[in-house]
Amino acid sequence: MKQEFRIGGMSCASCSARIEKVLKKTDGVSLASVNLATEEAFVSYDEKILSAENIAEIINSLGYKALKKDEENNDQKQLKKRLLISIILTFPMLLGMALSFYQNSFIHFLHNPYFQLALTTPVQFVIGAKFYKTAWKSLKAKGPNMDLLVALGTTAAYGLSLYNLITQNLGEGMMKNVYFESSATIITLILLGKYLESRAKARTADSIRNLMSLQPDTAWVKKGESYEKVSASQIVPGDIIMVKPGEKIPADGLVISGESDVNESMLTGESIPIYKQEGDKVTGASVNGSGSFEFKAERVGKDTTLYSIIKMVKEAQEAKAPVQQLADRVAGVFVPSVVGIGIATVFLWLLAGATGEAAVMHGVAVLVISCPCALGLATPTAIMVGTGKGAQHGI
Repeated sequence: MKQEFRIGGMSCASCSARIEKVLKKTDGVSLASVNLATEEAFVSYDEKILSAENIAEIINSLGYKALKKDEENNDQKQLKKRLLISIILTFPMLLGMALSFYQNSFIHFLHNPYFQLALTTPVQFVIGAKFYKTAWKSLKAKGPNMDLLVALGTTAAYGLSLYNLITQNLGEGMMKNVYFESSATIITLILLGKYLESRAKARTADSIRNLMSLQPDTAWVKKGESYEKVSASQIVPGDIIMVKPGEKIPADGLVISGESDVNESMLTGESIPIYKQEGDKVTGASVNGSGSFEFKAERVGKDTTLYSIIKMVKEAQEAKAPVQQLADRVAGVFVPSVVGIGIATVFLWLLAGATGEAAVMHGVAVLVISCPCALGLATPTAIMVGTGKGAQHGI
């Protein structure tokens, strides 16, 4: 049996690669594909060995959330709220940096390390708490992800700044050896990137919903000598259906009487009406013109052309292009490699005679600059947006 699972809590390609790897190793699973962009997993499994609940439990045990079909994923709303608060708290420190060439009491106050500590602490440990939680879960699941890099890099910058603040006598307005604004800015920028990415995914998912909305809700089905308005989902092959002027055609079928011009742009991309008469085929979700006609339903529900288009678009988003398969393989070893390089950077700078502070900041730079993982995020997102745009334009 093949089933689709919605997954909440994935933040990078390492997350999707980890879930896919574990599912593939599960007894009874013959095929597993996890799509970061659509936040879905497609799993083929033996119902005699596993159930859908078992697979959901495996996903949850890895630190992610298997969502029910109608369950709303509130990640984007929560992310937007966290981002706005983070921007409000980080902006004064950025303003102080931008106006540092001015010398007045206001700028000195913005540069005050205790003021920056007060602003950065909630960003680091409240707004950024999810980075720590996800990083810890990924470590327990033996699949470290990008959030680990964020947590390590920003904590190192924050910790070093706090240490210097405690051990050194920094006067008001002095910024020497304090990097609070760097920690807060990194978290804010990464949250901004995640929010923009989630918006792109949401807009593309709308293209599927827009396709599904093309299907009319009701139809005039012939019952004896009269017509009865019924739900489109109740239509069965062989029903005789009347389509009135301006209505959408509720199923694929064959015209048996009447004539009209039909707009089939949802199928062809051409808005020029096509003349239909007895013996012609009509396609579900196309729009009738000024005439009216009767047709005999041949394909309904999941057998219609419209449903086939929706299915192909979803399969295109589900399938992994060779470049995405490469990205997933890289993501599987990316985070451990970056952490190793970051640690090696610290020791090499120390061996070269650098101060502990300088060595730590170079190590932090390695971790932070690797956080976005452009290859892991951009590839699945580009594929998803491309297929979504194709769906919007009738391709």
